Amino acid sequence: MEPTTETTTMTRKKTDDEAGLTKQIAVRLSESDYERLLALSTRIPMSAIARAALLVGLEAIERQPGILIGEKPKR
Repeated sequence: MEPTTETTTMTRKKTDDEAGLTKQIAVRLSESDYERLLALSTRIPMSAIARAALLVGLEAIERQPGILIGEKPKR
């Protein structure tokens, strides 16, 4: 049985909206942070880097909120 347009559409990769990624934020960066991000984005999509960095950072802050004011990370 040949796939129809309908079944092909159903099996395509989900868009960000369909994956639940409906909110957007803007972030200001230092020149050096921006350069680091650009360099890494030659290998990994910038949106994937930003999302992963946000998730890793949120997890660290949830574990130890004091790192935002300079506390040393607990091991």
